[in-house]
This record gives sequence, structure tokens and C-alpha cells, in this order.
Amino acid sequence: MDDIFKTIKLISNYLPKKKLLTIYTKNLKNNNFIQSDIKIKKNIPPYNQSSMDGIAITNVGKKFKIIGKSKLNIFNKIKVNSDECLIVKTGSLIPDNIKYIVPQEQIFINEGNAHVINFNKNNKFIRKKGHIFKKGSKIEFQNKYLSFNELSCLKSLKDIKV
Repeated sequence: MDDIFKTIKLISNYLPKKKLLTIYTKNLKNNNFIQSDIKIKKNIPPYNQSSMDGIAITNVGKKFKIIGKSKLNIFNKIKVNSDECLIVKTGSLIPDNIKYIVPQEQIFINEGNAHVINFNKNNKFIRKKGHIFKKGSKIEFQNKYLSFNELSCLKSLKDIKV
């Protein structure tokens, strides 16, 4: 058993060492202590998102022509008309003119068309843009100590100096 651990230690001595990034503490004072609030410059997320797998439609109907698919990380500027739909996944970015997401359990897809079996228009299954942070809102951090996770989340937001 000792031979295995000695071997691992020997090998690890030749591997490159992990370097901690100092970017997280670059503009901080007093070890993760923020002394002012942060104002959000744009909606986060900046686009509407689907909260279900299914099809995105602009109006209530029974049969829709499939014109494309949405992507999870790229906003697709496809214009969806009243008799058309877009296949969406949970979290995918959708255009503003989409009014409803019909869950995949309530549709049947056949030869490039989507047929709606059952639809409840009371539940839209859309997360509106800015549902995490609205443009112009303030995040109050005054006199608050941040954990490494909170600090990392803030650093992931663009245009914010932390």
C-alpha cells in the first residue's frame, strides 16, 4: 500500500501546480467586504427563457408548422408567425413575441408539424427577461461579508467591478 501512495506523490511532484487567481480579490477591500451597493445595468437574463421542453407559440391553436429550434446559450432571432412554432428546451432563449410554451407531454409531432393535444393557456411556462435581476435594480451589499460563492457569482456578471 505504501508503494502506491509514494508513487502518487512522486508523480504529483512533476505535475503543474494549481494557481489561484487573484482576480476575485482584485478590487476588494477588507477581505471580501463590500462597502457599497451595486446597480444592475441590464436585465439578467437579457432574454425570455423557456421553463419547459416543448414548443413555443405566439397564439392558441391546434396545429403548428415547426420552423426551427431554439438554443440554450445563443439567442435565435427567428420570427414566429401565428401558425408556426419553435422547438424549445428548458432554459433556452426565446424571442419576445412568444406568448406560450406548450410542454412536450401535450404535443404530438408528425411530418414537420406539431399538433397540440391538450393546452392550458393559464400557465405560460415562460421566464421573463430580468427575472433574476431587473435593469436599474440595486443589490444591497453595504457592510456585508461575501462568501467565495457569492463573490464568484458577482464576478460572472459582466460590467460590474467587484
